[in-house]
Amino acid sequence: VDQADIETARGGGLIGEAYNSSISKSGVVFANIHGVMDYVGGLTGYVRDGIKVIDSYANANIINSHSLGYTGGLIGYIATGSDNNAYVHEITRTYASGHSSNNNTQIFHGIANYPSDVKVVSNGPSYFDSEMSLLSASKVPTQPNDANIFIPSNIQMMRKQANYVGWDFQNTWAIAEGAESPRLQPRAAEFSY
Repeated sequence: VDQADIETARGGGLIGEAYNSSISKSGVVFANIHGVMDYVGGLTGYVRDGIKVIDSYANANIINSHSLGYTGGLIGYIATGSDNNAYVHEITRTYASGHSSNNNTQIFHGIANYPSDVKVVSNGPSYFDSEMSLLSASKVPTQPNDANIFIPSNIQMMRKQANYVGWDFQNTWAIAEGAESPRLQPRAAEFSY
């Protein structure tokens, strides 16, 4: 998605809600997302029942004006399964950047919010711009395994290929070193309106 303006109750720059789904090689660029309640994320607002997000990113300005809303740079909220099964969610080689604000600053996360009973795994680290909200990196809520999966960064670090450990810059990603964060290659893989 390139330069979209979206106003939503439960949504994101690409998908509102996703259940038992895969999102791969998808990017949201320069989107303005205004959430008016519940869950808002740069890529998707709400997921459950097992999801895979691989080689994807969001560069979005996200505003959640709901006092109890969840905001994530990539995913607003990952929920426990509808049938209480222990679904495993995978978030691999993703990043989130842009600007974010949330009336409830306790439930903002650079990549994704999720409760302690939700299991999130990764086959490659994800990065988020810790300066994208008014929170410092030390105040961004984390789960016990977040440190190895979701890595706080800053915009200068996110514009250097060497900082993306294990990412494929031969076949999947491209970067204008020092000028912008990675994009998928070829650029035609991104959605435009």
